[in-house]
Amino acid sequence: MHNINPQRYKNGDILYKLRLNNKNNFSIGGLFMKRSFAVILLTSLLTTNIIMVNAQTRDDELEKSYNEIIEFFENSNLPVNITYDTFEDEYYGNAYSNPEEYLHSYKDLISVEPIDEEDCQLYSSPDEKWYYNTGTSLPQVPNYSRYNLLSTVKKGDIIYEANGGGGFTGHIAIVEGVYFNTFYGVKYIRLIEAIQSGVRRSVLDDERVADKGVTILRTNASSRVINKAVNFCIKQIGKDYAYDAAKNTSENEKTWYCSELVWAAYKKQGIDLETTGWPNEPGVTPRDILNGNNTSVISYN
Repeated sequence: MHNINPQRYKNGDILYKLRLNNKNNFSIGGLFMKRSFAVILLTSLLTTNIIMVNAQTRDDELEKSYNEIIEFFENSNLPVNITYDTFEDEYYGNAYSNPEEYLHSYKDLISVEPIDEEDCQLYSSPDEKWYYNTGTSLPQVPNYSRYNLLSTVKKGDIIYEANGGGGFTGHIAIVEGVYFNTFYGVKYIRLIEAIQSGVRRSVLDDERVADKGVTILRTNASSRVINKAVNFCIKQIGKDYAYDAAKNTSENEKTWYCSELVWAAYKKQGIDLETTGWPNEPGVTPRDILNGNNTSVISYN
């Protein structure tokens, strides 16, 4: 016979029971983990589906907004060439809360009243303001009696016009330089700008300053950089105008809008004129440049 130690048996029995309890607990814990994983998986799938539905709804709203803004431009008789890809990239690249807010940011670029066909030809009509599309000649003697423009304005300066023209709120041009006209025997300020007849040379004088609400902006760029920026614009003279909300910097670009042209000229030289703050409007707009961080306002009074 084998002698059985009661204490040892008792301890062993306790140890066995502990092992048994641990095994049961592990089984219950495993079942709990499996159920928890199933709940997490189901929640994840539901969340993914909700996100996909919301994304599809947002995309549908964005496409609807795109169609609406194209129709809005066309009804305003304004030249526009905005692709959906550009429209979409601008939306997701900026802090718009929803497509409706984005849509209004486009509409804010346009004057409230639609533009008549005749008014749309403002920049190219010889019967309108003489200082547009002048080429390298002077249609008349410019007026510099009121402001200190000739002694203030420099090559490469950026001209912001609050009143803009052609339906858009605001306008941007770049100063090509101060020139001397031998016919009239006077100095004058020549601009390069993208207007509705295309990229053209024009004139800045006191009359235009008063008409358009001019602000003169200046970068701290070197003369070498300024010359390159101006030469970039010179090479674009003769190209067509179209608002496409894009941000192109290639010299081979076929169309330009006013602020895009001047922005691209400096961007090619490593200077970004566009604001980094909010609001940042679609594309690069005159107000984006006015509110930029790389220019200072020059007084001319």
